Amino acid sequence: MRTGLVFITVFFSLYAKTQHTPLTTQYMFNNLVINPAYTGAMNAFTCSASHRSQWLGLNGAPETQNFTVHGPLRNENIALGLLLFRDVIGVTAQNGAFLSYAYRIKMNKSRLCFGLAGGASFLKSSYNQVVTVTANDPSFTGHSPTYVLPNASFGIYFYNKLLFTGLSLPYFITNKIIGGSSQVEYGYDNFNLHAQLGLYLKFGPNFTLKPSTLIKVNVRKAPQTDLNLLALFWNKLGLGISWRIDDAIIIPAQIHVNDQFMIGYSYDMTISALKSYQFGSHELFIRYCFLKTVNAANPRFF
Repeated sequence: MRTGLVFITVFFSLYAKTQHTPLTTQYMFNNLVINPAYTGAMNAFTCSASHRSQWLGLNGAPETQNFTVHGPLRNENIALGLLLFRDVIGVTAQNGAFLSYAYRIKMNKSRLCFGLAGGASFLKSSYNQVVTVTANDPSFTGHSPTYVLPNASFGIYFYNKLLFTGLSLPYFITNKIIGGSSQVEYGYDNFNLHAQLGLYLKFGPNFTLKPSTLIKVNVRKAPQTDLNLLALFWNKLGLGISWRIDDAIIIPAQIHVNDQFMIGYSYDMTISALKSYQFGSHELFIRYCFLKTVNAANPRFF
């Protein structure tokens, strides 16, 4: 699949030149992966894990895993969290660990939160696994160093029982690896700004709608917009549809076993130029809240 390999090669170049933010659809149920100010928003210590297999059938396609745990301290104005991730594209793997801190200001029945996250990712490309036309090509048989890339994120998040909105700069430090050496240059000229807005529209005790949007703006690329509409039935079953403009149509679903435990799944049907070379993307998500009583805006839908 020569064309597919070309696309993967393009992704390698992105890794080498810019800070990469792993793609996830289940941010709709775990905003901590894009905004550190979400830390503690469930008002209970919460664990979440997700696995994403992107562009099935395309050799070397991305795979991403996320694990988060976060919650408020005894002083509810302060919350702490941990984000671990692994992101693999072709022979390049990035593993990251980030601690998050949020200061939460209570405003009547709303909260305004400010968040910071800091940590590092470890990047390694195993080029000796690349199958080359020329045997023992020296460009792919040399030592593959592991790069330690420190980074940070910042965010603002506001929510209540009717709406949520946020702005964030995830991984705003640009890491540029100098070709042919183990040197890394750092900068702040290629960050991504995430703007998010959503509503909770309750129609009786058994039906709730959650329209939302996420806009990603990069200083060097065209903005990317997600338009989401989720419906929750009987406080148990969530179904929806999302449109990632010019990229994918997404079908998310969730099952709430109880107030503590939720399972989510989403399927991305690609509509971009890649649609002829793969079979879509799958993402599985689980979340567990350690407290039985959760005072979030809507623990089943938040």
